[in-house]
Amino acid sequence: MNSSQSPASQASSHFLLEPIPASILVTEETKRRNSAVLLGACKTGCEVIDEDVLLGGFERGSVVGISAEDEELGVQLGLQTLAHSLCEGTATSGMLITPKPASVMLAGLRNAVKAELEVRGCTKEDTKAKLRQCLEKVMLSCVFDFNGLWESLADLDCELAEEKKTTQHETTEQFDEIQDSQDDDDEAFTPNQQASPLQPEQPSSQTQLQRPGLIVITHVSSLLTSLFFHREKSAAHAALQLLNSHLRDLARNLPSKPLILLLNSTSSASSGPGLAASPAKQSQVDSTLRSIFNPPPSAGYSTRRTKPNFGLIFTQLLDLHMLCTKIPKTKKDAEAVVQQRVGDEVEMVWVVEVLLDETGVWEGHVGARPGREQRWTIHKCQSSILTLDAFPGEALAQCLQESDCVMVERNSAADCLREPLVNTLPLKCRQLKKGFGECKRGMVDMRKRFRGNMPVAYRTMEKAEEGQGYQLYAGRPAFAGGVKKTDGNEPIPQDWREIENEKWKAEQAAIEQQKK
Repeated sequence: MNSSQSPASQASSHFLLEPIPASILVTEETKRRNSAVLLGACKTGCEVIDEDVLLGGFERGSVVGISAEDEELGVQLGLQTLAHSLCEGTATSGMLITPKPASVMLAGLRNAVKAELEVRGCTKEDTKAKLRQCLEKVMLSCVFDFNGLWESLADLDCELAEEKKTTQHETTEQFDEIQDSQDDDDEAFTPNQQASPLQPEQPSSQTQLQRPGLIVITHVSSLLTSLFFHREKSAAHAALQLLNSHLRDLARNLPSKPLILLLNSTSSASSGPGLAASPAKQSQVDSTLRSIFNPPPSAGYSTRRTKPNFGLIFTQLLDLHMLCTKIPKTKKDAEAVVQQRVGDEVEMVWVVEVLLDETGVWEGHVGARPGREQRWTIHKCQSSILTLDAFPGEALAQCLQESDCVMVERNSAADCLREPLVNTLPLKCRQLKKGFGECKRGMVDMRKRFRGNMPVAYRTMEKAEEGQGYQLYAGRPAFAGGVKKTDGNEPIPQDWREIENEKWKAEQAAIEQQKK
């Protein structure tokens, strides 16, 4: 009787692939990231976005998504990145895949390249020549649906497969020729035979120059909408999983290590105090889809939420996800938006922030890497190019109350909202940040806010009052759980921020005295 196979042998017979040690995977990933860094990062051309938000730019060999409240702004940011990379030489060629007409996209790309050349100070003659050179380096592919997108990406994969086959075929022919010539030592070691193995490398370098270093796919939401409209839900999700694997395969395995930009749109919904969503519905919003300027809504306040279209379905394709939204520039503009008075001019600015960062910033070694999540900046659109807006200190002063905040007394206003300082906020700031007050960023002095939904009780001052100070409001905040009866003549205690600032100033003075 035949002996039965052991479980190990049965498992090996069913699975052709042997397990790979994790050390080998780490080594390969390290080599891949190092080679991507050597190619150089692709930048947008806006220094604040590249250095402060992205910490060096977009890394090659990754898939990045940009969701913009105005879809045209997202397209402009993608074209600006492509134009800057071509003019700078980071990418030798590019590819633009879009469901829009070719004339529209070519006009936008031409304007982006021209604006980039003007920023670099090129003359009119040089601008015309370099503009033509940059446009010749971009391959344009107009698609109508998800199948067209797949075919455009499959062409790049076919070129890679054909090159591998030709390389293997040439290597086999060279090996056969060497075996046939082993009998003749004089012919085997002639200079011509020694130089022949180097000839096949020339066409591979030429084909590598033709491969795109940056792939921009515009209006992804339109392509996904057509996918879910023409296919069943299960089939559409299966197609997206295949697209996810294919995009990562192209970004990591093509010799050019291309950066793939997916340009998406957003959807916004406003809710009043009476239309607040239930806690069960609020919990469904993933943290990687929520802007830091749109915290979870609190009861009794109207909210306006902006999130990327297709949510987690789109996020699963990405290594890095950025969000571009509009906000009022100043407090006066914000009040005008809420009141909606006729004749008021509201000035809006764009906020660029990182919602998701799966890869981190590569520093050349294995271990913890700096993350870019919740990093943000403010910019404006001018002359077909995104530039930094000149008011970040003014806007932060209004939200953070720099004169009263103990955090800003010791650090810059922008650093207070980033890790690790954002994780060490004082208790009252954390309570406000969670939605217990009107301040969405958690740094506003509570004394300067209305405490209410309650009547203000104060007695008429008939004669001169005594004391250190007087409050014009009565009781505790509405969210504190009760109302305290008062005659309105209690002195205002020293604020906790002032106490903390005085302690810190005393410590600094003591340190300076010791140094002297």
